[in-house]
Amino acid sequence: MLQRLGTDGIGYATYSQVADQNTVRVVPIDGITPEAGNYPYQRPLFYVYQEASEGVQAFLGYATSSEGQSAIAAANQ
Repeated sequence: MLQRLGTDGIGYATYSQVADQNTVRVVPIDGITPEAGNYPYQRPLFYVYQEASEGVQAFLGYATSSEGQSAIAAANQ
C-alpha cells in the first residue's frame, strides 16, 4: 500500500503495518498516538468458532498459549 500512495498520498493502514516505516507519519488523535491504550480509533479482535476443525483447534491453542501470546506481543512492537 505504501508504494501505491506515492509521495503525497493519504491512506489507511493498521499501526503495526507502519510503526517501523520511516516514510510514514502516524497522525495522533487529540494528542494520543496509536500505541496508547486509550487511542480512540482501535478495535478488539475476537476468535469465534464452533465445532472447530483440528487445524483451527491447533491454531487457537497456539494463539492463546504463552508462546503464542509472546509472538503476538513481539509482532505488535
